[in-house]
Amino acid sequence: MDAMRALVDIIAASPISITIQSISWLIPIVQSIHIIAIAAVMASAVLLNTRIAGLAGSSEGFDILLGRYLPWVWRALPVLAISGIILIIGEPERELMSYVFWIKMALLIVVLSLCAMIARAGSPQPLADLSPETRGRLRMLALLCLAALVGIIACGRLIAYA
Repeated sequence: MDAMRALVDIIAASPISITIQSISWLIPIVQSIHIIAIAAVMASAVLLNTRIAGLAGSSEGFDILLGRYLPWVWRALPVLAISGIILIIGEPERELMSYVFWIKMALLIVVLSLCAMIARAGSPQPLADLSPETRGRLRMLALLCLAALVGIIACGRLIAYA
């Protein structure tokens, strides 16, 4: 914890952090961009995963679903990373000293891993035509991804209160 405190103090005293903190409108604008990128990722991931999990119907080929929804996830991630880094630099104590922030980051790694596993399972067949084993594995990955996404949203909101 002392090492993290030292890192927070170093970041907070850096010229870029001081600049970010001194521009009153910057943090709200960056938070807005961050939330829009979160919405793009969440909407795409939820639409894809509900179809894979069988919670929403889809007769399209699995590769068509991946091609429709995953690019939005991968394109929004750099925006999330950049805006998130700016927020961390601007408010290092709020983020880095919060255990909820670290839970959110762990869940993010889980979601990215699950998305990568789902993407590797691509097939031109509709989901219903995949083998029962493949469908079951994809369904489990999709449900885990949806649960982790809910956790990320909850943690994002809780950071302000933890």
